Amino acid sequence: ISLLGVLIVIAAGALLVTWTISLNQRVLVQSLIVAVLLAAFVGYSGSGALITDAMSAVGVSPWKFTLAIAVELGLGALLALYLPRVISRK
Repeated sequence: ISLLGVLIVIAAGALLVTWTISLNQRVLVQSLIVAVLLAAFVGYSGSGALITDAMSAVGVSPWKFTLAIAVELGLGALLALYLPRVISRK
């Protein structure tokens, strides 16, 4: 089931490319940065550190969560940008 979650986040990165591809690549980068910052906020909020420092052991690790989301969104964006170019060359 966790692999399904990974695929959903990768698909979200690809979807972000399709939404912003007509605008500019700079808009895509800005959108990815905003998405990663929102993921960092959600990760910190879900870490339990807002209540006490002792609760931080219960929740997710904010930096690991943010890193995982950033890598998955970036992978989806790269696949959506470059996979059609690779396929069209053949």
